[in-house]
Amino acid sequence: MLNKLKLPVTLLLLACLFMPLSTCTAKVPDPKTGERHESVQYYYAVPDIPEWGALRFMPALLFILPLLLVLQQLFDRNGRLAYDMAGVLLSVLILAYLAFYFYLTRPAPGGYLATASAMAYLALSITGLFQLTRHKKVAGAADSR
Repeated sequence: MLNKLKLPVTLLLLACLFMPLSTCTAKVPDPKTGERHESVQYYYAVPDIPEWGALRFMPALLFILPLLLVLQQLFDRNGRLAYDMAGVLLSVLILAYLAFYFYLTRPAPGGYLATASAMAYLALSITGLFQLTRHKKVAGAADSR
């Protein structure tokens, strides 16, 4: 049941790849007239820094991995503790990445959506951990009787 709830949350995380996570507003002088006007820069999950090379796609992988993990969980009927533990780790990493972005700039709607989705994914993963450990304890107690 939890995996079916995780699927839309991870799809929202995936959608945040294509939305600006944060914005930065600055007053920039016009080169022709010298007057100052506001300039807004939008920052996405994949930074536009060519010097990083292939490393600049690591945040995109961070946003895609939860969806792959949930799809694997849906097809694997055995509840495995490792899936939920990886889900907790991924959601904490996504929240840390977003915190870094928000420390430097102002959040955009995509950033708010990504934060809410990552927090929901974290809560669902922690709930899954508790359910699996409780289920294993109950099964172990029933076997020992």
